[in-house]
Amino acid sequence: MNNKDCVTAIIRFPVAHHNQARDLFRKIVQRSRQDEGCLRFVAYEDKETEGVFTLNEEWADEASLQAHLASEHVQASFKAIEALGGRIENIWCREL
Repeated sequence: MNNKDCVTAIIRFPVAHHNQARDLFRKIVQRSRQDEGCLRFVAYEDKETEGVFTLNEEWADEASLQAHLASEHVQASFKAIEALGGRIENIWCREL
C-alpha cells in the first residue's frame, strides 16, 4: 500500500498582482522542496488566464504534508498570498 499524499492547489489573484505572485511562488517552490518528505513541488502559471497559478505537491506521507503546512515558511506564504488578494482552492489526494 502506498501512503503518498498529494495536493493540487489552484490559486487565483487579481491580474494586477500576477508578477508579484509569480515571484512569490518561485520562492515558495525553492523553500518547500527542501522540506522533509517532499517528493515533488511544482508551480505553474496558467497560459491563458493571468493571475491563475497551480501547485502540484507530492509528499512521502500525511505526516510530512502536515509538517510542511505547519511550517513557518508556509504560514508566511499563506499570509503573503492573502495580502496579494489570492484565493486558494485545494484538492487533497492520496495516491492509489
